[in-house]
Amino acid sequence: MRRPGFTLIELLVVISIFALLIGILLPALGAAKKTACQMRNSSQLRGQHQALVIYSGSNNTYLAGLGTDGNPVPAGLAATGSAADDGTVAGARYWIILNGQFIAPALLINDQDKLSLWTTGAVTTGNQSYAMLRIATTSADDGRRAEWRDNANGSAALLSDRNIGADSSDAQARSLWTTTPGDWRGAVAWGDNHVGFELSNRLTTTTIYNAIKQTNDNLFATASATGVTDNSNVAGANAFMSPTN
Repeated sequence: MRRPGFTLIELLVVISIFALLIGILLPALGAAKKTACQMRNSSQLRGQHQALVIYSGSNNTYLAGLGTDGNPVPAGLAATGSAADDGTVAGARYWIILNGQFIAPALLINDQDKLSLWTTGAVTTGNQSYAMLRIATTSADDGRRAEWRDNANGSAALLSDRNIGADSSDAQARSLWTTTPGDWRGAVAWGDNHVGFELSNRLTTTTIYNAIKQTNDNLFATASATGVTDNSNVAGANAFMSPTN
C-alpha cells in the first residue's frame, strides 16, 4: 500500500514559496532592527541631556563644563588626565557627569560603534560616539555658550551623533548610519530634551543661539571653517557639534 506524500514538484513548490517569503521578510527584519537601533540611540542621547540637566540643578542652571558663573571650569576640575582639558572640551564634560555618576558609560556608545566602555581617566573618542555643542572661550562661541544651560530652548541643538566624514563639508559629512560621503543622517538632542532624527547635516529647523536665529545650519561647521560655508558670520549663531572640541 502506497503512503501519501509530496511529489517532487510539490516539494519544489513549497521550497520556492519558503524562499520567496524569506526574501520578502529579511529586508523587513533588517529595516526593523535598524529602526530599533536608531530609537535606542535617540534614547541614549536623551539620557545624556537629562543627566546634564540634573547636574545643572546644583550648578545655577549651567550644564557640565561651565561653572556657576557661566564660564568654563578650569583645567584640573575636569580631571581627564590632561592639563589642557578645561570645561570646554567634550571629553571633560562627559567626564564630569560620568565621575559624578549622573550617567552610565554605556550610554555614550552607539550600538553601531565598536568602542570601549569608559572606566577611569580621560574620556576620549574611543569611549563615546557622540558630539557636543562647541563652547570654547573665543568670542565666536559666545552664542553657543549662552545656550549650554537648562533653559528648555527647543531650537538649540546641544548633542548629536558625530560626523565621521573626512571633513565638515556637505560633500563629505557622514554618520555611523550611512556609508556614502555627503550623506550624514543622525539623532540630534535639543535644549528642551526632545530628540529628532535628522536626514542631513543641514538642519531644516531654525536654530537659535543667544537669540540669533539661523536656518539651513550645518551642524558641524562654523562660518569661519576653511572650505565650508554656513549662513552666519555672527558670533555663535551657527550650531557646531564637535566630538573633541
